[in-house]
Amino acid sequence: MKKNWTVLFAAAIVCAAPILNAKEYLFDFGTKDSPVAEGFTKVTEEDVFAAEKEYGFFFADTKKKYKLFSRDENFSKQTESLKLGPIFCDHVTAGRKLWYPEINYGFKMKLPQGEYYGAVIMGKMLEFDANTIAEPPYWFTDSSVKVNGKTVAEVSHGGGNLKKYMCEFFSITEDNFFPGDSLFKKYVLPHFPVHFFSFSGTELNIETNAFCPINALLIYPKDQEKELKSKLNALLENEREIVDSQYKEKVPEKETLSESLKSKYLKDGAILFTRSSEEEITSYTMPEEKEAMRPAGDFIPPGETGMIRFNILPLKELKNAQISLSEFKSKDGNVISKDNLSLWLSHYVAFPSGIGGGGVGFIYKIRPWYAYQYKPQTLKNMATRMFSVYAKVPENTKAGDYSGTVTLSSPDIPKPLNLPLMIKVMPFKLQKEDVTFGMYDYSPGSTLVRLARDNKKLFGTQARAMVAEFEEKLHREMSDNGYNTVAQGPSGLTLDKNGNIVETEAWDLWCDFMNIYKKYYGSTPLPSYGTGWSLLGTSSVPGYWGIHEYDKWEKEGWSEKTVSDIEKIVSYFYKKGKELKWPEIIFYVQDEMANYGTRGGKMAKARAELFQKLGKKIGFRTCASMNGAVELPEIPYLNISIPNGALPLSEKNIKYMKDNGSEFWIYNIGANRYTFGYYLTKAQAKGRLQWSFSAASRYLDQIPTLPSLGSIVYTTVFDGNLNISKRWDVENMRQGIIDYKYFLTMKKLVDKNKKSSSPKMKEAVARAEKLMAKMFEGIDLETIDKRTSLGIWNETTCQRLRWKIASSIKEMNDAE
Repeated sequence: MKKNWTVLFAAAIVCAAPILNAKEYLFDFGTKDSPVAEGFTKVTEEDVFAAEKEYGFFFADTKKKYKLFSRDENFSKQTESLKLGPIFCDHVTAGRKLWYPEINYGFKMKLPQGEYYGAVIMGKMLEFDANTIAEPPYWFTDSSVKVNGKTVAEVSHGGGNLKKYMCEFFSITEDNFFPGDSLFKKYVLPHFPVHFFSFSGTELNIETNAFCPINALLIYPKDQEKELKSKLNALLENEREIVDSQYKEKVPEKETLSESLKSKYLKDGAILFTRSSEEEITSYTMPEEKEAMRPAGDFIPPGETGMIRFNILPLKELKNAQISLSEFKSKDGNVISKDNLSLWLSHYVAFPSGIGGGGVGFIYKIRPWYAYQYKPQTLKNMATRMFSVYAKVPENTKAGDYSGTVTLSSPDIPKPLNLPLMIKVMPFKLQKEDVTFGMYDYSPGSTLVRLARDNKKLFGTQARAMVAEFEEKLHREMSDNGYNTVAQGPSGLTLDKNGNIVETEAWDLWCDFMNIYKKYYGSTPLPSYGTGWSLLGTSSVPGYWGIHEYDKWEKEGWSEKTVSDIEKIVSYFYKKGKELKWPEIIFYVQDEMANYGTRGGKMAKARAELFQKLGKKIGFRTCASMNGAVELPEIPYLNISIPNGALPLSEKNIKYMKDNGSEFWIYNIGANRYTFGYYLTKAQAKGRLQWSFSAASRYLDQIPTLPSLGSIVYTTVFDGNLNISKRWDVENMRQGIIDYKYFLTMKKLVDKNKKSSSPKMKEAVARAEKLMAKMFEGIDLETIDKRTSLGIWNETTCQRLRWKIASSIKEMNDAE
């Protein structure tokens, strides 16, 4: 029977002083109320060493007074928040909340004369709370540990070099989480190093940096080193069980490898196989007879990037597995060179799948959520891996069938294995999209390298260059995926006490971002998500009450002075935009005010009215994202309305927007192929936005980690060399954009040839119109989630429809 993790916390036991003559010394550091490991002595920030005391803290600098702080990381009452065991959950430091003096502190104790062996555990997961993006300085700052003046540990995190640290930080993403792996060992234990040491005499002095947490200390006689390590292993095992018992894997329906297939390929050492490219492959996936060595391919118009998926099941561990791609050749001798090809391997992560019960905090699935370009590595025995070949077909490529090969080799297999690949280059190009496609993102520097902004002494001016590097990679990837804008907002302008505009460091980051925006999106309008609250707020405009000051706003409203200050900042913002030749920036007034009920709806209307007036005066368009019917009254005051399915998205409401002169966009109706493609053909929205591309708000969202702390759903991660990944959901949305372009291409040909007198063309147009009518029948604007979750519009359906549309395009082109 599985233990409930809560009962694994040992009762608080405080050993009675004196402890001088004990055989071993065990200390658990934390708050006065936090749990204590069984048999350990509790030590808090109040235990300061003194002549009459046998143990306690000290400061290396005795000229000034400093303060100690304790912390229990199990403070959250949320069921989905990670709970740690009695050793890892609490600690003592000589600072907190990003403030640490540049001094050393330590722990001192008296002992009987002798020789000793010790271990100190030092680690933490949080700096503020579970919803912060502030990483503990202990994670990224070089530190040392001394015992009686002798250095026993030097910990390097790049020596203040931000780029080196970010490479270290993201290197964990190159790993995989396989069935049977421990979440604790993968994602918690690395943050809690154990430093071993030996010493002799009658006194122990452990000295370290102020930002270094001390969790536990174990001291044994030197000849009992094995006993100490045994005790330590038992402690870590208890910590592991507490963490891992909070999570349970949702195992997919079991697939088995047939004995005939296994025996057939056992000598080969691996099975290369293909399944529908739209199906999510896991390490549990087993090939069927018909799938083994079956060729894989895609049909791709010139100028587009296609994707070919195949899978490998190693039948033994394959060390130094090399996988190479050939060029693609047609029978006529035409070539798609290897320069246009890239090979990507999907990585498995523990992906949150719901709240558990019976002591289980979270359910997770193991999913191939993101991919990196493949490099030689060991492929695990009997763990299926999913590969993707991205093939860019040059504009001038001639139509036809092209053949290529993917080859697997390894010292562990007798001969290389080849899988045939195919590309059908279509005899037409796709119409350019007429929708503004984008994803949301935070203000530059607000997530990925916020730690640099919060720790200027360490990183100095490195942040700006690092932010620019990340932004460049992120927006190049977005542009390559077919997006033509990003919903990202500015900050960095404020007023001084004399009412003058002040440009802060954040403004520099915004200007850098706009240069990158122009490079990748050209003149496409930018819906500046956050402008109404990140550029403006009570910190920059006193009296500009938001929803959390609703009572003040209802009583006082926004004063003339406040409105004047708002106008001053907004005018300056748009003036600078003209000077710097930025594309149109759409003023994003607010986001999801329906979340605050009728109050939110009332304030939303007032804000929309305010910025409509300013927009007419200064010269900008406004928009807002809406999450419920209480926001309908603001629509007449918005140039662009951006609802999601909760508004709801009915034909009546869409007509209401258009009748009031408000352009219709959509956001957050599902990060999938259908809602970025065929759904838009009927909805006829002018814009389509989806949350979120680069990083969400919690600091652990930037790495694949525990489900409770790191929702990687909204995060694009990087590898240890800061190469950007490709994400499963983003790829699906990219395919949706391509579907939409196929539809536009077909519709343009239908509109062009409706009055054709050619019998062949009439038949082709009639079939195309029938296909469109059938497609529209299957699209219900109000039941988006239901239709995708039930599989009515799954990716296989979308792919088959794409082929039918492609055939229709070819038929009309041939008829011309």
